[in-house]
Amino acid sequence: MMDADLPPISRAGDSRHSVCATVQLYLAVLDDVSPEQAQLVFEHVKSCATCEAERRMLSRVAPLATGLDEFAPPPRVDQVVMAAITLTGQAPHHEFTRRFMRERRSPWLMLFAAAAVLVAVMITTPQLLSALFSPPRAFALPANLSWSGYVLSHTETMVGTSGVQYHIHCYHDLGTGRMHVETTAGKDLDIVAVGNDQVLLGEDLIHHLAQWGANAWGVDDSLFDLGQLRTDLQAHRAVYLGQGTFRGQEVYRIRMGNGLVLLLDTQYLPVNVLRNASGPSTGEPLYETLLMLPATQVPATLWEAHIPAGFQIGMLPVRS
Repeated sequence: MMDADLPPISRAGDSRHSVCATVQLYLAVLDDVSPEQAQLVFEHVKSCATCEAERRMLSRVAPLATGLDEFAPPPRVDQVVMAAITLTGQAPHHEFTRRFMRERRSPWLMLFAAAAVLVAVMITTPQLLSALFSPPRAFALPANLSWSGYVLSHTETMVGTSGVQYHIHCYHDLGTGRMHVETTAGKDLDIVAVGNDQVLLGEDLIHHLAQWGANAWGVDDSLFDLGQLRTDLQAHRAVYLGQGTFRGQEVYRIRMGNGLVLLLDTQYLPVNVLRNASGPSTGEPLYETLLMLPATQVPATLWEAHIPAGFQIGMLPVRS
């Protein structure tokens, strides 16, 4: 019995609409009200065509639901109900409906109550339902996005086949394709490679040797080809995984065709790349640092590809 939760059937000064709304609540729980309350309900129903139609509809729905397994309301119904309460101001009736659905959980009544609430919200707030139930829009890069005004700067540590640890610092002008890559390994190796993805001039700063075509001392920055990224997203070779955080920063996560996960900030600029990422909080950053520097802040001397004075043409060490 939940008589205390139900509003009185009739109040002085209540509108006809308000009385009907109260009576229809009683019709939904008629088996649980007192005989006196049931009598008041039927007296109203006899003189009200709307409530009589409601009674007939409930009498037809109940047999159809006989024998059904008990089930819970559809997902997110509570969100819709609470939003409807805010928008329509019908807090008492909606609060009773939600409480009754939790306590009673009669299959046919839960079906009816959930359907009634959804219909009411659909009539009054279609934009709310659209926001709650529509799938998220596909991820797309802004049409006017460009990285050509930036120099990508990143550092990483790689271990060679012989166990040597190489520390690599790369500057990559994303507008022109020019690169400046310095690779060090302790005190015995310091090599700078300057040029583009076609040809690099390598300079051994310890032995004062220079070599054209030192591409082995460059880096593969193909992940940061914006045009290719657009194409891969459109062809579903790259897959948007959703938003997440990286070192406290909000990021978009995109799994590339090679399995690495590219991280972009909310301005769609690269933040880092993850390997072995299986979820939002997993994966190891490929780069120790990664910055997008305005090209105007990088000195032009960084891109000068000429043999320094005092250097001899020769063969650079083999990268193992």
